[in-house]
Amino acid sequence: MRLRFIIPTMMLSGVAIAAWQLWPSPERVIRRELAHIEEGLTYPPNESPLNAWAEVNQVCARLAADVEVEVQAPGIGWRRLEGREEVRTALLHWRQRYNGAEVRFPDTRVVLAPDHISAAVYVMVQARLPGERDTIFQEFKLTFRKEGRHWRIGRVETLEPLR
Repeated sequence: MRLRFIIPTMMLSGVAIAAWQLWPSPERVIRRELAHIEEGLTYPPNESPLNAWAEVNQVCARLAADVEVEVQAPGIGWRRLEGREEVRTALLHWRQRYNGAEVRFPDTRVVLAPDHISAAVYVMVQARLPGERDTIFQEFKLTFRKEGRHWRIGRVETLEPLR
């Protein structure tokens, strides 16, 4: 008699797990995109130019074509970039300037808009650069928007720390 209830319960659980994997929530998809960006921004010293180009392209594939970037960070200063191509060029220059980098996103908060086609993502970026004694910490606000089936970054801006 117990077996009659256990087997349907296990089957229902299996279907629920499969559905969770096949149709992830928007927050899960955005966090996965952030993990890919984190991997693309981390690179070893003496990286080959072909590998650098491929990783930068992987990062840029997660940006909207009309992305806007306004950044003020240590080592960079204030920069405004418009469009995926400008970001691609800036990332390639950054890789040439620093021989290796370790970038992590230790703290992220995803705030999905009620319409479920945009999201504000607050990211703490932690970066270790060669020649720099201290680890750099900077908080950013990323605005994601849904374009078809993909979530793309439409805007990046630096957040000022609270004093």
